[in-house]
Amino acid sequence: MTSTVKPFLYYLKNEKEGLELVSEIKKRVNRSTSTCLCGEKMKIKYSPKEYPYNVGGNEKTLVILESPYFECKSCERKTEDVFLYANVEKSIEREIFLRLNNRATIPEQVDFSVFISDN
Repeated sequence: MTSTVKPFLYYLKNEKEGLELVSEIKKRVNRSTSTCLCGEKMKIKYSPKEYPYNVGGNEKTLVILESPYFECKSCERKTEDVFLYANVEKSIEREIFLRLNNRATIPEQVDFSVFISDN
C-alpha cells in the first residue's frame, strides 16, 4: 500500500509564488559564511526551531529540525539570517493554509531540507 500523505511544502511548491519563495530560501542558505561583529568568521551550525501556529483556536507547534544558524568561533555569538527565516515563516504559513484547504494533515516536525530540496 502506498502512502497518500503529501510531503511538507508539496502544495506550496505547486504554486509559482511558492517556487519563488523556495528559490529565495535556497539562495540564503547557500551563503556558507558570515562575519561576526568581532570581525571573525562565523561557522554554520544546526539546531531545531519551533514555529507556533493556530488552527481553529488551538495553539500548535511545527518543529523544523536542523535549522541553520551562525556561531562565531572566537566570541561564540550566535546569529540567524532574519531574511531567511522570514521566507521560511511565509512558506510555513502558506503551506499550512493550503493543507487546511485540502484537508491534509500538518506534521509536527519536518527537516529543514524540505525548504531547499527540489521535490
